Amino acid sequence: MKLAITLGLLVVFGLFVRFYFFSSKDVVSNFQGQTAANISSSTSDVSAWLKLRDSENNFEVRYPRIFKRIYPQIVAPLSSQDKVKAVGIAHYSNVKHCDLSGRLEGCTASTTDLAINFFSVERNFNDVFRDLKKNYGEIMEVMTIDGHQGVHFLLGAEGEGIEYIVLPINSAQTLFIARNYIDERVNLTYKNASDFIKIKEQESIFVKIISTLTFRPSL
Repeated sequence: MKLAITLGLLVVFGLFVRFYFFSSKDVVSNFQGQTAANISSSTSDVSAWLKLRDSENNFEVRYPRIFKRIYPQIVAPLSSQDKVKAVGIAHYSNVKHCDLSGRLEGCTASTTDLAINFFSVERNFNDVFRDLKKNYGEIMEVMTIDGHQGVHFLLGAEGEGIEYIVLPINSAQTLFIARNYIDERVNLTYKNASDFIKIKEQESIFVKIISTLTFRPSL
């Protein structure tokens, strides 16, 4: 994956980061305080994972029980900057987090160390692709999941970022998968936090979750 840090992308990224980490202000998670060992053992048995489906039954995905289900409003990385309803999962670490704005209202008592959100737009993938290509063309790479070929790209700065996977659902809808991450090797605040999911395990868990994604047979 390539990392792009341009002024334009950082402005957009700042908006995304502020939104994603906002959710931890109002959530008291049952999963805070776990040790790294407990987190690892809780994500090893895929057969014991929970199922997540979107409201239209377009897809199904499994996820570990250490995550909390969330229903956020997402700002899509498109020219329109429209907010859309999403369904997702999140894990929280009991460590204070402050976003890149540097303002007090940008700080929360806990940190969303890993969140994965799924949302769709009522637009053909080719139309969405042309829109994305204007801003992210150089960093987009081809990705195929369950026979649906799309793209993915990464936006990040100062050890925090969002990875997007964009896939066609059908001829009229496009699926976005958005994974937010924090890298404790860059943001040293989290380096010794026992309940923080380290970046390598964040990536491993994400790959396992995405490997369970299937589009509904009726499509």
